[in-house]
Amino acid sequence: MKSNSKGHSTVLGLCFFTLINSMLILLYYQINLSQMELKKKTQLYKCFHSLNKKQNKYIKTIFKTNKLISFFYKASALPPPIGPGAKKTHQALIYFQTALHISYMKNLIKNNTCNYLQRSSYIINFPFKTFSLVQLKRKVNGEAILKNKSWHTIVPQEYSIQSPTIRANYKIAKSKLLIHAKEDYYQIEDLQRLKLSFGSLFLQ
Repeated sequence: MKSNSKGHSTVLGLCFFTLINSMLILLYYQINLSQMELKKKTQLYKCFHSLNKKQNKYIKTIFKTNKLISFFYKASALPPPIGPGAKKTHQALIYFQTALHISYMKNLIKNNTCNYLQRSSYIINFPFKTFSLVQLKRKVNGEAILKNKSWHTIVPQEYSIQSPTIRANYKIAKSKLLIHAKEDYYQIEDLQRLKLSFGSLFLQ
């Protein structure tokens, strides 16, 4: 009887130990998974913040220089010595704006905070008209031409359906950039839209 009782206790002890061990492994796995998800989500929000900060600064600078370009274009029609000096300043502002645009595009493409998929929406949904993204299209007076007064971007966590995603709607009102963002999930329609957009990207 004692032997059977001992054996029974040993079996129960082993079962209890296995149960506790399994629970600890499951808990460890869940904590690990939660930490990974938190890390990914933190990266997503850091990326979104980085892209928005740079885009906002870029747009503000383009609008400011557009006003100056317009002013000096009109002033260049004045007689010497004002006219010739204004013409040189007008050209210098256009060169500055072009250099700013190229620098912004390079930084956007090489942004280390975001992966390529996250950056792609900002490359595709560009607010100004361009020639193959490299050069800004301009009015007769030299101002950069705004393509859209409102547009949207999608910044997904990763390249998979139902991946956490930040959707942002932008609107330009009185030369100011307004933004409304919300968290959502990546859908198959987003992937299809991305493929179509890349197909016509360099025709803009």
